[in-house]
Amino acid sequence: ANENNYNVEVITTDDIKVIANRRNMSVDDFGKYYGMLYRRCWEENIVLNGICMAIYHDAEFDPENSDIELALGVKNGEKFDKIINGSSCAVTTHYGGYSKLSEAYGAVTKWIFDNGYEITDAPYEIYVKTQFDKIPVEEWETRIYFPVKKASCN
Repeated sequence: ANENNYNVEVITTDDIKVIANRRNMSVDDFGKYYGMLYRRCWEENIVLNGICMAIYHDAEFDPENSDIELALGVKNGEKFDKIINGSSCAVTTHYGGYSKLSEAYGAVTKWIFDNGYEITDAPYEIYVKTQFDKIPVEEWETRIYFPVKKASCN
C-alpha cells in the first residue's frame, strides 16, 4: 500500500550555502560520497546546519549512473562551495523508503505540467528524517523540490 498521497505546493525557498560533491554515481555510492563530505567538515572545521540533500542534474534519472551532486548545508561561514539559489519550487513530501521516491517525482512532474508550470533547474531532495533518526522506515521523510516558473503562453 502506498501511504503517500502526494500534495504539491509552490513555495519560495531561501538560498542554501553548501559543500558539495558532484560526479556520475549510482545511488549505492551515496554513503561513500557523503562520508567524504563529512570527513571534510571534520578536517576543515566546517559547521553544518543539518540540511542533507541530493541534486539530480540529468534529465533522465538512472539509479545505476547519473550526474548527481550530494550536498550538505553549511551554517553561515566562509567555507562553502556554492549557493543553491532560493527560487520558486514545486514541492512534495515523501514518507517511507527510497525505493518509491520515483512515484513522488512522477507526481510532482505531472502536477507541474497539469498546472502550467515549467521546470527551470535541476530538482533536488532534502532528507528531513532518515534511518539516522532511529525511526521506522515508514516515518522517513524526504522533501522533493523542483525549481519552476509559470510557463509562458505561446
